[in-house]
Amino acid sequence: MFQDLAIMRGAGALGRHAAARQRLVAENIAQAGVPGALPRDLAPFAAMTGAQTPMRQTRAAHLGDGAPPMAAVTVDRSRRGPNGNGISLEAESLRAVRIEGQHRLAVAVYAKAHSMIRIGLGRPR
Repeated sequence: MFQDLAIMRGAGALGRHAAARQRLVAENIAQAGVPGALPRDLAPFAAMTGAQTPMRQTRAAHLGDGAPPMAAVTVDRSRRGPNGNGISLEAESLRAVRIEGQHRLAVAVYAKAHSMIRIGLGRPR
């Protein structure tokens, strides 16, 4: 019954997206020494779900560059080392930290929705 709530589905999908991105980061790190390896990542969550909410720019630096969403799995071909490898351990580590934040957000949204449902049913903690 509660799995059908949009907020629960959204939080679950965001958590699964974060897990899939972490898996790609781990694969990238594992291939850091392989000649010719290129880093892979997933498109942003909103681009994959099609949840593009029209936004209004209220300040000059508000919405970024307005670049179109990326394809599902992307390969970054812009960086290459001497052996043709484009994977940077530093960049992958930073990406992993950002993805951890995405996962924490998913868990927090899920927990808050669960708490609100319990309060609505008259069963707070």
